Amino acid sequence: MTFISLEHVRGLLHQASALYHDDAEASARIDALRRRADEPLRVALVGTVKAGKSTLVNALLGEQLAPTDARECTRIVTWYRHGNAPSVRARHSTHGEIQIRTRRQDGRLELDLGDLDAHEIQWLDVTWPAAPLEEFTLIDTPGMASVSAEVGERTIEFVAPEGGVTVADAFVYLLRSLHTHDVEFLRTLGDRSGGETSLGSIAVLSRADELGAGRLNAMAVANKAVDRLRDDPTLKAACETVVPVAGLLALAGQSLRQSEFAQLQKLAALPADRLSALMVSTDRFMSADADDLPSARDRTNLVHRLGPFGIRLALAVIQMGVSDATTLADELVRHSGLDDLKRVIDVHCRRRHPQLKAHSALIGLQQVLIDHPAPPAEHLAATVDELLADPHPFREMKLLGRVNSSNITVNSQDRAEMERLLGGSGTHASDRLGVADDLRQHALAAWWKWRTYAANPLLNPDTADACRVTARTCEWIVAELSASALVE
Repeated sequence: MTFISLEHVRGLLHQASALYHDDAEASARIDALRRRADEPLRVALVGTVKAGKSTLVNALLGEQLAPTDARECTRIVTWYRHGNAPSVRARHSTHGEIQIRTRRQDGRLELDLGDLDAHEIQWLDVTWPAAPLEEFTLIDTPGMASVSAEVGERTIEFVAPEGGVTVADAFVYLLRSLHTHDVEFLRTLGDRSGGETSLGSIAVLSRADELGAGRLNAMAVANKAVDRLRDDPTLKAACETVVPVAGLLALAGQSLRQSEFAQLQKLAALPADRLSALMVSTDRFMSADADDLPSARDRTNLVHRLGPFGIRLALAVIQMGVSDATTLADELVRHSGLDDLKRVIDVHCRRRHPQLKAHSALIGLQQVLIDHPAPPAEHLAATVDELLADPHPFREMKLLGRVNSSNITVNSQDRAEMERLLGGSGTHASDRLGVADDLRQHALAAWWKWRTYAANPLLNPDTADACRVTARTCEWIVAELSASALVE
């Protein structure tokens, strides 16, 4: 078994650069791969129209940078990168790279395209001093399965070009329910990224609060739906895990205003029968006329900002005794599922940054070697093919997504150890083993333990498979440590 090391891959790219120094096109592609290997991790958000991609981008960044309505900018691929000075640039098909004017309005970033035709803009590049962008470059893509077939096809070709290299190192795929086009896209992504599934491919059941029709139990309903999706064989084969998120609620919680809190307090103080009648429907909530209510404009704003579920949740939290905007905001974010998504992204992406980067670079290098075959590069091509042939990294990543599943029947201590060994705390041997000294002894003990677990005939199939994958990871750690000791 061979694991992908970013340092090893950098060495292979250096070899390729030397082999192809006389081939201008191949050299340019290899240089681009070398630069990409040193960049922050690229995470693309993909999904159908109205899946909530831009809202989730804003929630992850904690700022309203991405336009969320149906304007022209939502049809353009937009990169969000870290930078000390805010700026927005566009790549225009005729005028090349140009600066875009921006302004802040109601807390949102507004882009002014002027006379530019959105169809002629290839991408937008937003540089912003947001802390999350120091580790991730987020890519917001136009919705697929849209009214405009051209927009959807452009997204697929941009994200996963046929015969090319996927634009991102990890993917967050937003779906509102499991449709055929969702599964088809995830399979296409896996096929074009060199494996049975894409490394770092996470599915998000977006706008999850809408599944429960905005009632207080909406997220409980969403969690049951996610349990079914995690067990769906087509989705299990296409991504690593599924997470429910109410993006609108997450964003509102991070940007809740004191004036909005005061309006919610006023509503929460109404008699129970009046409040119940007011919350019968969104139309009644916005149009009701009474002097002791917030203005119709303010109530409409609350609907747009929190949604029906968010309003009901906020009122319930206030009635339980919360008396300040900060505590309410924290509760809204906690119930939105955003923290769970961040944890999943942390485990599957941030802590596996080197492996994901190495995998992307190898796929790109493999394509260069296919497009530019040369006898001196045959040994290099064989090495790349060997590294990509091992399915264990895929199995490891997919198991990470279901370690906490009720189908895996191990105790909490073993569950935490399994997650750590699989790379949930980092991919170095010390990170996986959770110790700094006597690594080989600890690795051998872990190998024996998980091999013994896997051989237990009383385990259910899911638990036995999880133990086998974990044991194989331990086997690799032992082999790597033994090889390092021989070199020394």
